[in-house]
Amino acid sequence: MISTQTRHGVDRLQREASNKLEFFVHLGKRLGLLRVGATKFDDFGKGNEFLENFREEFVHRNGQYLSLDLQHDEEKGFAEILLEELESAHDDDPLRINLPLTVSKSPFFRRAIAWQRLCDRLVEDEEPGRPTLLVLEHFDEADERTQQDVERLIRFHITYNIRRTFLLTLRDETSEISPSLLRLVELRIEI
Repeated sequence: MISTQTRHGVDRLQREASNKLEFFVHLGKRLGLLRVGATKFDDFGKGNEFLENFREEFVHRNGQYLSLDLQHDEEKGFAEILLEELESAHDDDPLRINLPLTVSKSPFFRRAIAWQRLCDRLVEDEEPGRPTLLVLEHFDEADERTQQDVERLIRFHITYNIRRTFLLTLRDETSEISPSLLRLVELRIEI
């Protein structure tokens, strides 16, 4: 038997995936996985198109949508990158306590200060009525430390009951995700 997928069928699948994701975020669920390019009819461009269309609708409905690409190896740690993204989204609302990251040349102290600033920003940024989504693209290509930092951040949100949904995008079918992180996954979407 030969089956074919029409463009209409792909659009329908993406619309269903979008509806599932929006419902998931509005329920305040914590962690979802999006496998991009899971079908032979899709490529990473379609995954980007799906996320961009979702972002437009989500922001239009007063949601907060942030996206970080974890594919690029950066000098900065995950906490610093996310903190910059959050601060750029809130230029008009500076942190009450704002320790400079350059207090010490020690990587340990720099990382500790970045995490403290990030945690302060997350607590101050919390608006229970606003649906919030953080998309972490190319999670499967991030180094082990970044993946551990993501899990640490999710657990911080759980501990302090901060309402933010995380969506990890994966490209590789054989991606290794830590079992402790997999236990937190509540939604799986394949497009």
